[in-house]
Amino acid sequence: MTRNGVGCGDCGRCAFGCRRGAKRSGIRTHLADAWRHGARIVPDATAETVLRTGDRVTGVSGTVTIDGERHRLEVRAPQVILAAGTLRTPLVLLRSGLRHPMIGRNLRLHPVAVIAARLEGDVAMWRGTSQAARSLAFLGAGSEASPDAPHGFVIESAPGTPGLIALAFPWEGADPFNRLMGSIRSWVPLIGIVQDRGSGRVRWSRAGTPRIDYQVAKEDAAMLRRSLAEMARVARAGGAQELIAIGTPPAWYGRTPLRPNQEAPAFRAFEQELERFSFAPNRGTVLSAHQMGTVRAGGDGRRHVCDPRGRVRAASGHDEVVRGLYVADASLFPTALGTNPMLTTMTMARRVARTVLAEG
Repeated sequence: MTRNGVGCGDCGRCAFGCRRGAKRSGIRTHLADAWRHGARIVPDATAETVLRTGDRVTGVSGTVTIDGERHRLEVRAPQVILAAGTLRTPLVLLRSGLRHPMIGRNLRLHPVAVIAARLEGDVAMWRGTSQAARSLAFLGAGSEASPDAPHGFVIESAPGTPGLIALAFPWEGADPFNRLMGSIRSWVPLIGIVQDRGSGRVRWSRAGTPRIDYQVAKEDAAMLRRSLAEMARVARAGGAQELIAIGTPPAWYGRTPLRPNQEAPAFRAFEQELERFSFAPNRGTVLSAHQMGTVRAGGDGRRHVCDPRGRVRAASGHDEVVRGLYVADASLFPTALGTNPMLTTMTMARRVARTVLAEG
């Protein structure tokens, strides 16, 4: 997997923030450039609402922590770029009084299934480069419902610190769990990232807290099962002695030692079990790799909250926008991308930035 990192390879803490700055994240690149060009950066601040007068944005209101106490913060600005992420951007818009009916809808999550594979010897997934390998061979795999339509999954090696592996391992009692954790240095997690067709919704609950509703679609559950089977084959070809399809209950291969003449029929039985693996609520474990699409950009004012340049529409079915208000994150995606969205998000943000400059 191509990685935008310099000087990394032995730490393995990528998922928790890069202590060396080797990932060259936005903090070390874009924010550093902005500061050098005179931007004022306010840490420990939370943006809550976008301020408007009529059809024009006038700034942002929120809070900031100073010496352990929260204070009101108000920033006046003729242009506001909202980039709170797919799960928060729609909530800020709703709290700000925007009422487009599609705000918060069309949530895509890239549902993820997990296979844990035990190899011989010391692997220690928490050392070295995390997510160093992937396969795009099944990204256009089709589906049971419509084999010709774009659909599929990506197989990736996953970050595997002891805590994350322990979180994913099935709980079947203290003794079985202790056995798994005792051999944790030999376990490798593989993930199947599905390009979902189903969708969900983000909104405020009646209690005033964020609420996320998402149910795995039938065709996506079929693709999750397909990903389990393909990951199991990859892991077995790589020398895995034991396999777990993560869920409640899990599916096992090689849990007890197998003689050579038993391996092939046991694996066929395991494949058949994966074909029936349940992804009903609280059964098959489903993680989310990437969140997208809750403030979709597009040309149809009824279906798209933002126009193609990231400007927020004032109402449904109209081309009028809130002047000076832009969205620049993955919530703009019209559908699930199917693979890691970092470069696409950066490209869309650059496009929106050009519009901001042109209209500033």
